[in-house]
Amino acid sequence: MDIWSADKIALFIFFVIPGLTSIKIYGLLFPGTDKSTSDVIIDAVAYSCLNLVLCSLLSVCFGLPQFPMFLSTAVVLAASYLFLVPLATALAWRAIRYQPWMLRYLPHPGHAAWDEAFAKRGPSWIKVFLKDGTVLAGLYSTKSFATSAPCPPQIYLEQSWILNDARGFDRVKKRTNGILIVSDEIAYLEFISHDK
Repeated sequence: MDIWSADKIALFIFFVIPGLTSIKIYGLLFPGTDKSTSDVIIDAVAYSCLNLVLCSLLSVCFGLPQFPMFLSTAVVLAASYLFLVPLATALAWRAIRYQPWMLRYLPHPGHAAWDEAFAKRGPSWIKVFLKDGTVLAGLYSTKSFATSAPCPPQIYLEQSWILNDARGFDRVKKRTNGILIVSDEIAYLEFISHDK
């Protein structure tokens, strides 16, 4: 059996690549546990078939689009089938999964509360309570970073702050480039709104 024959390569491209594209994009949107290669291939073929049905329905409903002469219709349709439609379906599925009616019937799409808390991307003052009772504080903003699943939780705060006696934010620590806190030491976090 020659796996490098043109028909087998075409079948692979046609029935695996669009599904793999959808899976990889969805994996970027919702980082989580890795699947075995055999499970990924089966899922990729299933998603590719759904992609083919969607593209077929779109072409039946709207007909084949007309492109300028310098664009080959075959190239544009192939790029759409292989990349654009899988991208659109992954983004649409993400949007659907966060709808309140969908959250009632399916498990939450996020793999960890940690990921969801930091996915909002908005600036926030954060107090980090360590297991030994120490409280660290800082600003989580555009230069800060928090890991996502499946990596263990870690957080980098771009500004490290000194707390006053009432555990309120007093002043930024001078001559520091932020603070990195690893999950082994964290007991819990407190998020405080950052009003500009």
